[in-house]
Amino acid sequence: MASRLLFVMFGAVYYLGITANGETVQKANLESLHIISDISYRIATTLVSMKYYNPYNSTVGADLYIMMPLKSVILNFSMEIDGHVTVGEVKEKSVAKDIYEKDVGKGKSSGYFEVEHRFTRAFDMSVNIEPQKYIVYNLTYQELLTRQNNKYRHDIHVTTGEIIDDFLVEIFITEPQDIIHVSVPKITINKLADITVDKELDSALIKNISSREIYIKYNPSRKQQEEIIEKGVAAGFFEVEYCVDRQYISNSLYNVNLKSLHVISDIKYRFATTLVSMKYYNPHNFSVSADLHVMVPLNSFISDFSMEIDGHVTVGEVKEKSVAKDIYKYTSETGQSSGTVEVEHRFTRAFDISVNVEPQKYIVYNLTYQELLTRQNNKYRHDIHVTTGEIIDDFLVEVFITEPQDIIHVSVPKITNNKLTDITVDKELDSALIEYISSREVYIKYNPSRKQQEETSGIDGVVAGSLKIQYDVDRQNNSNLIYAVDGYFVHFFTPDSLPSLPKHIVFMLDISASMSGRKIEQMSEAMENILDQLDSELDKFLIGTFSSGVSWMKDEFLISNNLNKKLGKNYIKELQTNGSTNINAALLQSVEKHKSTSTSTKKSIIVFLTNGYPTEGVTNLEEIKKNFREANEEISLFTLCFGEKSINNFFRKLATENGGFNRRIYIDSDSKLQIENLFKEISNILLKDITFVYLDDAVNTSSTSFSNYFKGSELVVSGVLPQEYRPTINVSLTMTNHLGPNKENLELELYGDDFTSDDGFSQNSSLTSIQSFSEITEKTYAYLTLRQLLMEDETNEVRHDILNLALKYNFVTPLTSMVVTKYKVNEELFEE
Repeated sequence: MASRLLFVMFGAVYYLGITANGETVQKANLESLHIISDISYRIATTLVSMKYYNPYNSTVGADLYIMMPLKSVILNFSMEIDGHVTVGEVKEKSVAKDIYEKDVGKGKSSGYFEVEHRFTRAFDMSVNIEPQKYIVYNLTYQELLTRQNNKYRHDIHVTTGEIIDDFLVEIFITEPQDIIHVSVPKITINKLADITVDKELDSALIKNISSREIYIKYNPSRKQQEEIIEKGVAAGFFEVEYCVDRQYISNSLYNVNLKSLHVISDIKYRFATTLVSMKYYNPHNFSVSADLHVMVPLNSFISDFSMEIDGHVTVGEVKEKSVAKDIYKYTSETGQSSGTVEVEHRFTRAFDISVNVEPQKYIVYNLTYQELLTRQNNKYRHDIHVTTGEIIDDFLVEVFITEPQDIIHVSVPKITNNKLTDITVDKELDSALIEYISSREVYIKYNPSRKQQEETSGIDGVVAGSLKIQYDVDRQNNSNLIYAVDGYFVHFFTPDSLPSLPKHIVFMLDISASMSGRKIEQMSEAMENILDQLDSELDKFLIGTFSSGVSWMKDEFLISNNLNKKLGKNYIKELQTNGSTNINAALLQSVEKHKSTSTSTKKSIIVFLTNGYPTEGVTNLEEIKKNFREANEEISLFTLCFGEKSINNFFRKLATENGGFNRRIYIDSDSKLQIENLFKEISNILLKDITFVYLDDAVNTSSTSFSNYFKGSELVVSGVLPQEYRPTINVSLTMTNHLGPNKENLELELYGDDFTSDDGFSQNSSLTSIQSFSEITEKTYAYLTLRQLLMEDETNEVRHDILNLALKYNFVTPLTSMVVTKYKVNEELFEE
């Protein structure tokens, strides 16, 4: 396996030197060079953006000689002149040359590039620049990185032809394994004689966003460019090298065998407890360590982890992260079977389990996680992600659902096979059994044969996919349900019968250079469909775009009639990518647009779509958050982020703090549909500014204030009540509906006491029983409180509260890990 991704960028061969008649040929000035490279799962997409200016009174021609990666594919080429963008078209070579020569003959700006022969690394691009004009051209290409000498190497060759003020290279790396040994060692100057002169690179920023995400920035000053001058031309290779922690993959040489995978999920009152049980065998004469990468729902908490060896079961304990890691390291080094479970950061969906399997032993590990299901678009959805790595004989998924109301609209529509490229392939699920035990109890079984597993496996033979369970309950026009057991209550609020509120919506769209290609296309397609969904009687909209600065389609909000929707679609079709990313300015100007149109019943919304980190204006994320928080009063922010970089985590927190939510858009999947689905979630706002006050001495409640209620969703509050029995609870509810501010005082019946008897729940699941129902109400309270704390700023007090809750309820969080060892270890050694 070998690879070197050679990004050789733009050697500019201008009409320089002395012509036959002795005249010096004039050339355009290079104003800026920006290179953005996005490496996701070894797939590298690189955008090169160069801005030139012709200061003369005559047209200047430039032949640009481009060295490209041997196996790369050009995705896009465009030119921007006076704000007008022209996108390149692929033509038959002779036709393309004729078009270019005609444009040049007329003195027009035009560009032309071709490959000399099938295997060349050289591309020729000819650009003709009109007098006193700026021209920006953008070239995007893509290549799959391969591995050589234990590392991936990403080389960017830059040839500016001169020292410039605006020279920027940015590289984003995202990998499914931990990234290690990242280096940007040198700027290498390659002379014609292939004699290499190395210059130390002291101006590159390397930032570890997480263990699996790296950001690299190279922004050399004029002085630093002078240091890599060769014969008056700034030219050299910008080298990026990195490795990934391949422990799990390399273990395939001495792999453990997966014998069985069983998943049992028990859902009671929307609270889901899922047990994943996997049985492995180590056939070797030595211990084998396997790093298992487990995908769990985004908002879940791991609550239990155990190992069974030779009939002996050892249960994991939640410890502070540093203590847990030391214990695991000690037991692994002594050859004992052991494991750790930890979460990398607050918003990850990936949990890492390191398991050491002793020689010729079976090991069963059991991982339990819990989550409160949320309701979106009139249904609860429970996703179970299964990855076996191989076809196996014993593969079983069982789901038990019990609700206090009649269960309706149960479906298991498809197995979704998510490949590494996030391309989604849907398979009809014809092997799932759905059985109604009663009107309020459902049993679902999925037990695929080897043949059925093969149908959902990827090209590499790995069985990986998500089993989706969807259902709703019959509320019979009752918008409130409260149950209470052993002093803990949970309140579900679903007022779906109310009319919608009018909305004023700012769509703020990122058109910076990093949005080029398929991203801008799918965003534009989605926005056209979203405009069609706007209510002509209730909604007004305004479209803004941002890159280095901010632009607006119109100065004022537009009524959502057919004419204005058409104007919006035409505006969107003309969008072209260029420039840097000024997130701070885009957010603040969106707020200012709303401030001039405030009414009591109107709901103000910002839908903010972006890709990548701020590179213009204010770039510090905490400062951006502070600025937006100070400027915003009542506007709900909904954010969509392309890709997998941690800017998604920043926007998740920013949106949550400002009454909205964030969705990550997977680039290679159907991005258009994902964007449309987010707007579908928020398109019908029935209430805003909702607050619950419990008047019967309720203490320690989870959050009781909500910015919005969306049709088809559900608001949930949990808390602690006095221990004495009471049949009802008094609730004061304030909110704004379509008529304006409103207050209601409600006396609501409490349910739950009857479920402590044998007639309450059927004993279908081995996970939760009649006796543990009270634990569900208490854990729902702990779950909601912990999620709320994780979204707050990380002060010492917040860290203390998170740690206390996590240790009490055995939840794995960013501050805790779970450790399990076969033998007892003196933990005091590590705690010291």
